[in-house]
Amino acid sequence: MKLYIIPAYEETVKDQGYPQIITAAKKKKYKIVVMNLQIKNKSLDDLVNKALEIIGGEIDSVIFGFSIGALIAFCISKKIPIRKGLFCSISPILGRDAVRDFKINQKYFGIKTAKELKKIDYGITLSREPIFICGDKESKKLVNRTKKIHAKNGGKLIMVKNNNHELTKNYTDQIIKNL
Repeated sequence: MKLYIIPAYEETVKDQGYPQIITAAKKKKYKIVVMNLQIKNKSLDDLVNKALEIIGGEIDSVIFGFSIGALIAFCISKKIPIRKGLFCSISPILGRDAVRDFKINQKYFGIKTAKELKKIDYGITLSREPIFICGDKESKKLVNRTKKIHAKNGGKLIMVKNNNHELTKNYTDQIIKNL
């Protein structure tokens, strides 16, 4: 089985938390596929389509993303019925959220991308086992959006105690436990 990993904005799998997740996944016999889908000045739809080409028809797999990587993973899971989605600290930057934070999104991702994000709805995952994880000390907006997405999609919701927006040991332990 494959584990598709989408790192956060401007992160790689060499950054905090990812090496531990990869090591544990390999022990569980996953084949690791890293998808470096960075959104800056890119269309979210184009990134999703690129990922779908990489995944092909591989629906008996797991997709994991952190932060914007989780948002991209979630958008991918709206198009293909993967076995499990680990959506970790999913970025609240679509639809109404994007309208409120337009200037910030424009600064980080570019004007074209910021405009596109306003038009996209979170929607419903096709993942057969969606798992939403976030730290209880993350921004109120992120925690609330995660809870709303979970309520709409079902699956499992895990709140990591005393955790900010970081892949700490407690956070990665929850990811590893749910691989």
